[in-house]
Amino acid sequence: MAVRSLTDKSDKFPAISGLASALQMPEMGEYLAGVWSCNPFLSMAWFPSWAQDPPKIYQSPSWSCAWTTHQIVWYDDTWRRSGDMSSEAMSNWQLWEDRYGPRLLGHNMALKNTNHPKGGVREGSSLTMVGHCRPIYVADVPDSDYDYNFNEVAWAIGGSNKPGSRICMDQRANDCDAVCSFAADFPGVDKDYERDNVKKYLCVQIVRERKERGQRPKIIGLVLKKAENSTEEAFRRVGLTDFDEPVDGEWVRRTLKLL
Repeated sequence: MAVRSLTDKSDKFPAISGLASALQMPEMGEYLAGVWSCNPFLSMAWFPSWAQDPPKIYQSPSWSCAWTTHQIVWYDDTWRRSGDMSSEAMSNWQLWEDRYGPRLLGHNMALKNTNHPKGGVREGSSLTMVGHCRPIYVADVPDSDYDYNFNEVAWAIGGSNKPGSRICMDQRANDCDAVCSFAADFPGVDKDYERDNVKKYLCVQIVRERKERGQRPKIIGLVLKKAENSTEEAFRRVGLTDFDEPVDGEWVRRTLKLL
C-alpha cells in the first residue's frame, strides 16, 4: 500500500484497516500500526526505493512503512516457511534466532479512536524491544546512483547474495548511495565516500534471511537515531542495513523504545 497516493496521507491506516482485518488470524497477535505482535520485526525489514521527505505531520511510528510514499522493497526470503528450505538452512536460521533474534517486550499504541484498533495512531506510540545492538557509521557517496540496492535485493530472491554490506537511509540527499561500516575508519570500503561527513547511528539486528548457507543469507538491521529531547533509550528508525554472517564484534543486548 505504500505505492498508493491518498489525498490525506494520515488516512493510510484507515484505508488498509479492512485488509488488515481480513488477513488477521489469532496466531498473528495484536495489530500494532502496520505490524503484528507475534513477530513485528518481520514487517520492519523494508526500505523505500525513493528518497523520503520528512513528514510535515505525524502519520505513523518511524518503524511503520505507513509514513512513506512510493514503492517499498521487502526481503522476500525472510518469509520462507520451513517446508520451503532444507533442514540445515532452517537449523542455521534457528541458531541466529535463538542467540540474536529480537524480542518484543511491550507496546503503547495511542489510538486516535479506541474503537478502531487498526486505524490511525497518535504521536508517542511506541514499541519496546530487546535486541543486539552496536554502533554503525554511515557516509554518503557523492554523485552516485542508489538504484543498484533495489536491483540487488530483487535479483537475489531465492538465490545468492553478493558479499558485503548494504545500507538504505530513508532520507537521502540527491537520492545518492551510502556506505556503512561497524568501524569508524571504514575498512574494506573502496568507494569514494564523504570522509568529512561520517555519521554515527545505532544498529539493531531484527531478522535474518532464510537462505542456504552457500547463498550468503543476510542479517538485516534497523538503523536508529536517538530521539531528541528524550531521557530514555528511545530511538527512531532512519534506515535499514544488511550484512553477512558470521556475526562478530561488540554486539550488546539492549532494551530500546522505538518511536
